[in-house]
Amino acid sequence: MKKSIKILSIVLGVIAVAIVILFISFIISMKPDKDKMEETKIQAKEYLETNYTGKQFEVYDVLYDNMGNFEFYDYAAKVRDKDTSEEFFVYYNEDLMRMEDSKIIEQQKHFAKYDVSPKVMPYIIEKFGEDTDAKVEYSIAEGKVSIIIRLPREKVDTDKKLFNDLITYLKRDVGLKHADVNMIYTVKDEDDLFNANF
Repeated sequence: MKKSIKILSIVLGVIAVAIVILFISFIISMKPDKDKMEETKIQAKEYLETNYTGKQFEVYDVLYDNMGNFEFYDYAAKVRDKDTSEEFFVYYNEDLMRMEDSKIIEQQKHFAKYDVSPKVMPYIIEKFGEDTDAKVEYSIAEGKVSIIIRLPREKVDTDKKLFNDLITYLKRDVGLKHADVNMIYTVKDEDDLFNANF
């Protein structure tokens, strides 16, 4: 009896110590790194000076994403335009390995939705058919407009020319300098596709 109580006490003690260690680790992981926060402010100021010449901004705080809510960064500088009081984030995109800001991202999303899509969608329907499923959006992961065309049929010989004509149209008539374009056949396994990334 005493032996089983002793074993139970040891097991409960080990569990209690493990819980305390996990709790302390969690608390430590929730606190931002002060050096990283300062580095984020410095990077943001340099980025703003380079990309927004002649404008006055205030870097007033740093957001630390301790819960993984934001896909591309853990730290983001909170910035305020001194003239308009507009607020946005400046951060280092860990996937693309470059500085970005949420203001430009929103402008690019708007551009894809309201400038590119109205020009591209009618072209796709006209050239590829009414039953074609297409989507035009700004891809934050790619840092450019993304166009996905799904054709509900198998590949035919004229598709390569259709696709190349689309790329020419995007560059020449729409004025896209950068885009990721994918054309996928949905009849079988979606293995066949055309891709252009420029």
